[in-house]
Amino acid sequence: MNFLKKTELLILVFSLVGFLFSCSSKSKKEADIKAQDISSKIERIEPLNQNENLGVNENEEVVVQKKTNLVEYLKNISYQVRRKQDELYGSRRFNTRGLFGRYEECLSRRKQKPKVARQMVLKDEELGQIEADKFGYDEKGQMVALEEKKLRDKIRDMEDKKNRLYAQEEDLLAEINNCESANESVSSN
Repeated sequence: MNFLKKTELLILVFSLVGFLFSCSSKSKKEADIKAQDISSKIERIEPLNQNENLGVNENEEVVVQKKTNLVEYLKNISYQVRRKQDELYGSRRFNTRGLFGRYEECLSRRKQKPKVARQMVLKDEELGQIEADKFGYDEKGQMVALEEKKLRDKIRDMEDKKNRLYAQEEDLLAEINNCESANESVSSN
């Protein structure tokens, strides 16, 4: 009986250790992006669209290959986030008020305060507000501020900001519709 309890305890301990190791390892998608040479050579290429090709790889397998230029991807998502934020909250640069301005205008007719707060995800960097990991001289002898972030973290951060802006847009549009329908019902009475 005592032997059985020890065996069960050992099995439980090994199962727990195995579970902890499996939880702590990163999946392929969560692994950090490291500089490495990637073989993207395929033969018998047939373009599917601008970024995808159909072809045969080194192992004689027919594959659909999608190649993404990470610099372009990061620039594109940064642009999308900036554009969406300007669309929602306006831009001092272009003197626009965005959807939030329309919401405030609607509420001002009813003499009410906004229920939804302005939630900027990108801060305008002003001179003197540089945040960086290191300050010093680069290889060319120029004084620089250097901030290093892992590419995967930067991309995830921008994608998260983009998703938050789209959620905020839905909230703002719902509040604008509620406000405008309330204004219409007041004016029709």
